[in-house]
Amino acid sequence: MNKLQQQVASRATDPNLYASLEYLPNPDQVLRKMGKSHEVYDAIMGDAHVVGELRSIRSALLGFEWRVMPGSDDLASMRAFELCEKIMKGRPSQGMQWSDTIWTMACAVFNGYAVHEIIWQRQDRFLVPEMVKDRPQRRFVFGIDNELRLRTKQNMIKGE
Repeated sequence: MNKLQQQVASRATDPNLYASLEYLPNPDQVLRKMGKSHEVYDAIMGDAHVVGELRSIRSALLGFEWRVMPGSDDLASMRAFELCEKIMKGRPSQGMQWSDTIWTMACAVFNGYAVHEIIWQRQDRFLVPEMVKDRPQRRFVFGIDNELRLRTKQNMIKGE
């Protein structure tokens, strides 16, 4: 591989990062200085005044009209549209509605990021979402190349 095909400004050459790190520290400077993590934001969101403000923001967000529309009038687009409409008439997961999932995705603004897992199923000849589940931030870290990694029992520190 010649020099033009290599990254020269990567994390491996950044003098402010240790190349031996297997995952990145929390990028939030305030939390990092406090030695805390996402639990601080969870506690703030539990405050009565903040809850009231969040309800107002949620109401405004969910007040927007949203709908699924076909990309064009051709047969493939219309079939895709019908499939999407069918999926959106269902629930993203048990006890949840699409408005709940839209809200938990939007909460990334308050928390820095949000992670959702899609569990797929086969329906006829299509692979479609069976469930869309909100997953807690505490389960994730970011690898040295910014890839999202899942903390598991087998890999609790650097994730998989």
